Amino acid sequence: MKKGDNMSLLLDERPLVILPKLAVKVGLNEAIILQQIHYWCQRSEHAYEKQRWFFKSMEQWQDEMPFFSNSTLKRAIKNLIDKKLIKSEKLGKEFGKKFDNTNWYTVCMSNPLLHDDSNSCDLSESTNRMGQNDPKGLGQNDPLPLGQIDPVSIYTETTTETTTETTKNARSVINAQVKEVWDYYVQKIDSKCKINDTDKRQIKSRLKNYTVDELKAAVDGLHASDHHNGRTVSNSTPYLQPKYIFRSDDQVRLMLNVQKTNNPIKPDGSNCCKKCNRRAAALHGAPEYCDECHSQRLKNQEIAAARKLKAEQEVRARAQAQLEEEGFSSYEEKLKSEGFNSPIEKIRSITSNLSAKLKN
Repeated sequence: MKKGDNMSLLLDERPLVILPKLAVKVGLNEAIILQQIHYWCQRSEHAYEKQRWFFKSMEQWQDEMPFFSNSTLKRAIKNLIDKKLIKSEKLGKEFGKKFDNTNWYTVCMSNPLLHDDSNSCDLSESTNRMGQNDPKGLGQNDPLPLGQIDPVSIYTETTTETTTETTKNARSVINAQVKEVWDYYVQKIDSKCKINDTDKRQIKSRLKNYTVDELKAAVDGLHASDHHNGRTVSNSTPYLQPKYIFRSDDQVRLMLNVQKTNNPIKPDGSNCCKKCNRRAAALHGAPEYCDECHSQRLKNQEIAAARKLKAEQEVRARAQAQLEEEGFSSYEEKLKSEGFNSPIEKIRSITSNLSAKLKN
């Protein structure tokens, strides 16, 4: 393969190395992560309870292994902890990082799953099997010919390069995708908006389950949404910030649904608008109503609130007019003329008089 050939994904980068037997015992995803934890522990200078530990945030895990989703990483790490293959603790205080809540990891080397009679599941052995497909390749216990380089040393020297190269390539691709999505948002929604770390993190998370084109379509959905543009209620504030697209997968689905001009009713009628019973209910606003009925419902609420306010004002005006006809400027003045200091005192007096009449 030519060095400049970018069409193939085969072996231009050094692969991650794991033992098949380890993958069979603990699971493929777990084996990959466990091998990396072992690798970083061997290079860590942080010792606690006679074991080496290293720290890594979930975001750093995703940067190192972009082929795993956030949920896959968390599930695999939890499985390793449940099987007592690794330990995970917050040791920031132990290593002088008082306010650091990042998880620290170490391998439980005493776990029987990592060993058998032939030591075939020893994590370090994955570096000793590089010649296994060569009929003249060296086995684990064969002596090395004079002047031959130990495969373990080759792995030790090159694994850091492999991880770094893979991470850099993955980051460059993801960063280019983030920039493409953000540029489209700026072009379509807000030309003055500047991207921040939260926006980058949210877009990266969404790119795990959606393509760049789908996220662009979600941007179009926000642009077309009457609800988010403040067109469903008069004088309503628009909600066009990036978080209304990228903060969750559900939010992306919501915006993609806005783009669908024909939102079909399900065969069982479970998403039918409960007011008109003719159109499918929307995913935003009030989910039991379609967009049109929800918009009309909001207008009716505004009209009802205005009528209620007007009725209250009319009642107060009539009461004030009656007080003025009786020669009082306020209700408090009328109470004092009747010998009461407060409305509660008058109510108690009336109640006691009624009780007396009922007894008689």
